[in-house]
Amino acid sequence: MRILLCFALMPWFTNCTYIETATGISGGKLSTDDKIQPEELYGVWTFNEFTSKHIDRLKSVGLKELSADDNTIEIAKDGTCRFNTYTSFHPSGYHLISTGKWSLKKTYDSALEAEIWQIEFELRPDSVRVVGVPFYLKRESGQLKMYNFIDDPDQNQLVEFERTFAKSSGD
Repeated sequence: MRILLCFALMPWFTNCTYIETATGISGGKLSTDDKIQPEELYGVWTFNEFTSKHIDRLKSVGLKELSADDNTIEIAKDGTCRFNTYTSFHPSGYHLISTGKWSLKKTYDSALEAEIWQIEFELRPDSVRVVGVPFYLKRESGQLKMYNFIDDPDQNQLVEFERTFAKSSGD
């Protein structure tokens, strides 16, 4: 009984609401049961209206390049990408402008106890380093969104990108 009571009260004392909010308020991660058409990914992705409303939160963790033009990701059909945003949205992240490769992967989310979709960007900012940057996928009102967390994932504060320009050619 004590264990059950402690488990029930733990989110209240620790502010650990990840499981509840990740599947509710934010729309949730896209499980691998959901189908993604590759055509949904190709094109230019930028900050959406949701993220624009939370710019002050990004500033509070020290991020400076915060316009939509400073935060774009271009995903091409041939598996290449152009990346112009932060490697992570917390103080240790840095703004990176680079080209590289992208891939759609399944990854296990221990909080949800399920496989989810993730886009992994493999970037080469110089001739020596390779930087791996993951973004997650979710669908809200039928629209696919790419997102990452601001600072602590347990706070469930997100940076969302939406596709603003779809490439129709073979790029």
